[in-house]
Amino acid sequence: MSHHDEPHGAGRQAPGARTSVDRPRAPRQIARGAALLAAAVASQVMPLSVPAVMTTLLVPLGLTLLAPRVAQAQITVSIRVGPPPLPFYVQPTLAGEGYLWLPGYWAWNAEDFDYFWVPGNWALAPQPGLLWTPGWWGFESNAYRWHAGYWAERVGYYGGIDYGHGYSGYGYQGGRWEGGQFHYNTSVNNVSGSATRYTYRSTSFSNHNSNRASFNGGLGGVNARPTPVEVQQQSGRRAGPTANQLQHEHQALRTTTQRQSNNRGAPPVAATPRPNEFNSPGAVKSHTTPPHKPERQAPTQQQRQQDSKPGQRGDEPQRHNRGQQDEDKR
Repeated sequence: MSHHDEPHGAGRQAPGARTSVDRPRAPRQIARGAALLAAAVASQVMPLSVPAVMTTLLVPLGLTLLAPRVAQAQITVSIRVGPPPLPFYVQPTLAGEGYLWLPGYWAWNAEDFDYFWVPGNWALAPQPGLLWTPGWWGFESNAYRWHAGYWAERVGYYGGIDYGHGYSGYGYQGGRWEGGQFHYNTSVNNVSGSATRYTYRSTSFSNHNSNRASFNGGLGGVNARPTPVEVQQQSGRRAGPTANQLQHEHQALRTTTQRQSNNRGAPPVAATPRPNEFNSPGAVKSHTTPPHKPERQAPTQQQRQQDSKPGQRGDEPQRHNRGQQDEDKR
């Protein structure tokens, strides 16, 4: 995600930012790491799963594999200033069958020493059966550190951040895979009648957090820890973001109005119908207050029967009280 610009900013560092490797590298090691990184970006075989232009290359090649020969580089950044709150926005209408919702997030641009908003969007999974675990910021060792998102068969830990639209802080309640088709929970997704034949309605979950904090820990952050299931998932097989996701973030990086310094935390493009469609008529802007949630059609008898049917990681961990709450936040 705009990581192919990283070598240009490697020598610069945000005010208060720090790297996790203090020992200087030998020229030969630097050259070898740069060559590996350039080859990975050129071939698009090794997605670089971290937002913005990062400042520190921790491990040239991390073998977090979902399929043979699919590797993921591990790049991290530590920043002294936390990301802004998550903006309010209305989810664009479902683009079509098979598209999954990927929530927006604040990414860091080391070149401009600024956060910028990467719009949420409907995107295709790399293969049927995979779900997206969003990336998240965590306050750790007196700095804010980014944890990259990934594709896997189950949604893992994402810092307890309430991204909305099925990502309530724990697990994913926005839909599930059945027989190679993705079924959409209409209580948290903006789905029109003609977009897909595969829908159900479930409100049997509770939002974890009632604020718009975009980071875990620290002053004003979300207080959440991974469940045993989520800890186990962190060591499972996974794949990094797709080429479309990387291009989508890079376009957000190049769009100056998406920067926090220009939009004061209210990005003009908060979400898009598909990746890279910043100028689409279906793109939506952010709001300073929760937008009005449009009235949804009453559930059909079939939807009522399916309401309590469990899905792939579609229910949050049992340790939380369940309640009849729709997701109204964004």
